Amino acid sequence: MTCTSGPVAVLGLGMMGTSLAGRLLDQGVQVRVWNRTAERTEPLAKAGAFAAARPIEAVEGTAAAICTVADGDALSAVLRGPDGVLSGGSYPGALICASTVSPDEVVRLAGN
Repeated sequence: MTCTSGPVAVLGLGMMGTSLAGRLLDQGVQVRVWNRTAERTEPLAKAGAFAAARPIEAVEGTAAAICTVADGDALSAVLRGPDGVLSGGSYPGALICASTVSPDEVVRLAGN
């Protein structure tokens, strides 16, 4: 099975993000990855992922972005920081939060 709806970004490459990105690559999905420790992107880049230097670069042209970061501060930086997903305005794709944060934190970051 392959995905034809467009590339997917995975932001945060801990155990969950790395496994998720690898599985997507295995399924033929174009994957763009970012991690605050750039070395974590190297194995996935060798497997075919595009390794981005900044979160906003990772989501360029993607149909969906999946954030898998450790806490609310990290999620805030990935979304709203100077190079964050939303630093250029709005993100037109699906933004999926699989981070270790509360639903209230997600709603707060969404601006609701």
